[in-house]
Amino acid sequence: MTSPPAGSRDAPRPSGRGERALRVGAGAATALLAAFAFRALAGFDPTQISRFDAPPSEAAFFSPTGNAPFFVYAVALWLLYERRARFFASLGGPASRAISLCALVGAVAAAALAAHADAPDLLLPAASLAAIALAAALGGRPAVRAAWIPAAALVALVPVPAALVNHVVLPLQLATADATAALLRAIGMEAVAVADRIVVGGEQVFQVIESCSGLRATQTIALSALLYGAIFERPRAHWALLVALAPPLGLVVNELRVLSLVFNPYSSFASVHEAQGLAMLVVGVLAIAAVDALLVRALPTGAHASRAARATARRARAHSPRAPIGAARAFACAGGAAALALASLVPPSANADAALAWDPSDVPIRLAGFRSQPRRLDRVYMGSTRFRADTNRVFARDGDEVAVYLGVLPRSARTASVLSPKIAPLGTARRSEPDPSFVDPDAARGARAFLVATADGVERVLVWTRGTCSLGCEAARSALALDRSALARDDMPYVARLATLVGPRAVDVARADARLVAFADSLEGSLARVEERAAARAAARARRDAARRARR
Repeated sequence: MTSPPAGSRDAPRPSGRGERALRVGAGAATALLAAFAFRALAGFDPTQISRFDAPPSEAAFFSPTGNAPFFVYAVALWLLYERRARFFASLGGPASRAISLCALVGAVAAAALAAHADAPDLLLPAASLAAIALAAALGGRPAVRAAWIPAAALVALVPVPAALVNHVVLPLQLATADATAALLRAIGMEAVAVADRIVVGGEQVFQVIESCSGLRATQTIALSALLYGAIFERPRAHWALLVALAPPLGLVVNELRVLSLVFNPYSSFASVHEAQGLAMLVVGVLAIAAVDALLVRALPTGAHASRAARATARRARAHSPRAPIGAARAFACAGGAAALALASLVPPSANADAALAWDPSDVPIRLAGFRSQPRRLDRVYMGSTRFRADTNRVFARDGDEVAVYLGVLPRSARTASVLSPKIAPLGTARRSEPDPSFVDPDAARGARAFLVATADGVERVLVWTRGTCSLGCEAARSALALDRSALARDDMPYVARLATLVGPRAVDVARADARLVAFADSLEGSLARVEERAAARAAARARRDAARRARR
């Protein structure tokens, strides 16, 4: 009988105690080094670090900016458990060095950037890539096929960039209010939607806030569908279709939630509001089961292999002889974990905790002959569109009024963005209509014009931002935490909104535009002087700090 060729899985070569001890030691070192590299994830919870104005228990389930860690980790662990037989059966097979090296390089780069920018969420794609690198090193492509879905599930915990959240949440709020009012009218009730508010019977008023927009519900139900397909071992096509149908199903479930709040006289209590939301998540899971039952009937019978046959196949793979993992391969994995641990020690950038360069309150209360007084801002309406500092004032002169809102963020901020469609209405029960015909005389400023219907009349609104790029560019820079790193931009972003009431005639709109443009020029001149003073103060502090360090 000839000896089996190298790499054969038919007759594994036994290993001695010394080599086994080396493998165990390398495995323990890999686990300890990986735990050290990803230690910052221990307290990471995107639902709590977001600027979602809600109790922690409600934020864990309904914050629009991230998923709950316990849920995402549970899904990933179950998906890995469901694939355990395939994964363990592949161990000892030929390694896929190219996949392992590429994934490890990506994981080390992400871990280094996470440490440099003090952005723990970047450790999640690093962990996902590290898991793929480990699988490729220990079992090659078969191990990667078994591990990539559980590894990819970790990315669901990465918060959605604030700029994207801002541009999705408000349209969802408005669509939910319109749909709810239409359903109420369909059953014979008097209801009308006024932007994000629903007026029922001319008396009751309900506001669709961000937690009722349906964004988080779609994420949660999509993850639930992913887990459901794994638990009940659905075929790939069935599973993919179930996950694809989950987001629209989440919007339907969210609509049912809003209707239940309208019909419940105690929905204004926070505990009742939260309980109804959790009940609707249960309804969402039951709806997934109903859709799954329909798919079982609709898809070809041959696509649904019996669970017993699959279990038998898994047991056969799990008990098939396999080659042992050599000590050299085990130490290579430990080396990769050591590289990740070293990457986590990269010193943080000074830009990771940048402060405000100036504050909106530095703007004079008198400007261009106008005298100002503060105006109340609806923080509930603003939701996750919040700033480190802002001001909302009304400037008046000779019967003319200009409302001014300024919101600023340090470059290090990632949980908010100055790009938000909520700035134009700046209040609940308001709809804004853009005016593409308006051309800002100052092309560098690039202000956009809107008409906004308010309780006091129609407002002409100008909105512009400073220190921003396109929506996609801002989302990418936020996702990669570039403005918390050495690649941070120098200036401080802000958004400015000017508004004044107009009459019904076009000539009034033209007069309002002239008034707002003139005021915008004065405001930008004042902001330029504020920035110059702030830069001078920063330079003086830098000189004092340098002198203090020199004396030491």
